[in-house]
Amino acid sequence: MLQKSLYVAILLILILWYLLDQGEFSINLFKFNIIIVFISTIIFLISNNSMYFKKQYFRHSLFILIGVLIVHFQYNVDLLIGNLAISDFNIWVNDKVINKAILLSSIGVISFFLGYISLNKMPEGPTNIDKLSFYGTKFLNFCGLALLILYFYLANPLYFLGNYGIIDVGTEAAYVIVLFEICLSAAIIQNTRNLLTVKKKYDPSPFEYLKYQGFLLNTMLGIYLISVLVSGDRGPILFFFLMYAGNYLFLTKRRIRPSYLFLGIFLGSSIITYLGDLRTISGEFSFFTKVNILLNDKVENRFGARTIIPQTQNLASSIRSLNFAVDYVPSKHDFLFGRFQFQQIMSLIPYSSNFYSFFFKENSKKYRSSADFITWIDQGDFPFSGNGTTVVADYYCDFGLIGVLFGLFIVGYTAKYSEHIMFSSKNVSLFKHTFSIVILASSFYLSRSSFFILLKFITWTYLILVINKNIFNKAK
Repeated sequence: MLQKSLYVAILLILILWYLLDQGEFSINLFKFNIIIVFISTIIFLISNNSMYFKKQYFRHSLFILIGVLIVHFQYNVDLLIGNLAISDFNIWVNDKVINKAILLSSIGVISFFLGYISLNKMPEGPTNIDKLSFYGTKFLNFCGLALLILYFYLANPLYFLGNYGIIDVGTEAAYVIVLFEICLSAAIIQNTRNLLTVKKKYDPSPFEYLKYQGFLLNTMLGIYLISVLVSGDRGPILFFFLMYAGNYLFLTKRRIRPSYLFLGIFLGSSIITYLGDLRTISGEFSFFTKVNILLNDKVENRFGARTIIPQTQNLASSIRSLNFAVDYVPSKHDFLFGRFQFQQIMSLIPYSSNFYSFFFKENSKKYRSSADFITWIDQGDFPFSGNGTTVVADYYCDFGLIGVLFGLFIVGYTAKYSEHIMFSSKNVSLFKHTFSIVILASSFYLSRSSFFILLKFITWTYLILVINKNIFNKAK
């Protein structure tokens, strides 16, 4: 109760300051925000270990929080310590929005904490795991293989030459690969649940667990991730690592040592950063030639600035998206009043975008998502690459301050709910299992994405699991 009261008091102060902000940069306000977020984060990390996941650091909330702090505060800390200047408009866009952007970010973080601690305890479900039944995954693997072949047939070959973000893979190929990722995610989830039917207590090694997923599934995923690697994309690599690791921990309930976890985060972020650097090397070079150029330090820092954590500089650069949104909305464009959230929810229904004209007068490309909208703000009607978005910017574009308040509260509440599912019991429903694992697998990149877009992946993964269970299998 004391912790919740503290966060409410901090939130009220931040909101009042936001409402009174006159736009001129204030170093005192800037320092206050960074200090208050730092202290609040320490209190949150120390105080929020329930009996279900005490000393468990491989958690939804921790990964989401790390991503949010990197995206919305790393460059702010760099500005404070002198690595960046206020005049660096490549990052800040307009010095008059720096205070407003950091206030929104701080309000978002505190709202996330409040949402998390608002869920105290979920009711226990049944504990008899013998009620789980074994369902084969041949149908899921067959669909995955067919979709993988179709993906390579439809994809633009130039996409695989390190041109992610520059050359479009193709509309049909993009749809196919989403379905492929859904099929493989469903297979991994079902295989994990099948393992629970073997014994009430089954604790395989990571290698045994990986082997149980099957040669075909692992091979398909390996081929796909190699294509992702050479294209310059990075998201699917992290997603499927967390998909495997999350399901393994769902099965075993093992605790990961903090030293191992943070070493993994460091190595993972380093690899992701280097992949981003590879993407910036211009010229018709092969993937391996680009690697050689990068290893020989022949690539300049594409961000043009020092930073406290170089390994996460690519992620941190997404703060530009928030700054563009704050600078443009609502002074030059009205809030979207829920359009982006509505479209994300509607994306649950295939081809629902064909009906947007019934709801909106303007349906140009810039209104497809907050990422497209922010790209349009920066680059106009003919962009050469995507700017992306952030979770704070996404809610801000729709509803402003109110959107950030309630949106990040929902994210925090969902993180706690997902952790309860993952660590409180092995015998959870198929939908809850899918919900928790997809949230975990998307946790790092949620900070530079839209939250409700995850509903599509969750729902479609669950539906294909139900189809696999009820049509292509008989319980054994």
